[in-house]
Amino acid sequence: IKYSGISAKIHCLYKKILNREDYKKILKMKTVKELVEYLKSSTHFSNVLSSIDEKRSIHRGEIEVLLKSSILEDYNSIIRFTKGTLGNFLKIVSLKYEIESLKILIRVLETEKNTNIISSSLAFLSDYKDLDIEKLSSSLNTKDFIKNLEGTIYYNILEPYLNKDKEYNLFNLEMELDMFYYSYINKHKKKLFKNDELKTMDKLFGIEIDILNLIT
Repeated sequence: IKYSGISAKIHCLYKKILNREDYKKILKMKTVKELVEYLKSSTHFSNVLSSIDEKRSIHRGEIEVLLKSSILEDYNSIIRFTKGTLGNFLKIVSLKYEIESLKILIRVLETEKNTNIISSSLAFLSDYKDLDIEKLSSSLNTKDFIKNLEGTIYYNILEPYLNKDKEYNLFNLEMELDMFYYSYINKHKKKLFKNDELKTMDKLFGIEIDILNLIT
């Protein structure tokens, strides 16, 4: 009963997700155009992708921006629907998406060396005033990127890598951010939840950590 309202909201959103059959069909597709046509004609993404014209050349990045924005909109609708302890915790959990956006920037700097990053592709960061998207996107290299994080909660995590004697690679930087996220979550869930609720949160994030350990 306590979470009946939010449960109903999530149930409505759950109906929108793709099912196994959708993914089977998508896996057989050869082009982005095929994917867009299917998503627009057979799934709830028709509205999300309405601005895409299938008759022209479609870049994968365009689709990613729209889909990420849709996820952000759904997540924010849940946060707006919640209050109290759960609402506060969901705002903390949203750091995951913020961190994923930061990792995208780092990957580009470490692999493509291309600083011409479209800000709209980092949709989630636009809601966070502590992070200057324009400044971060204009970073010349990874160390410059870390310096541009000064004043945020992420600077102290990555600042040791500014030491010229400290070696690092993309894996190190991503792991530092991931471990910070789970440490941050662990600290706050213990403050916000007790008894059965805390056990549920422990189980939920325990599964995420297990998966992270498997892929790393």
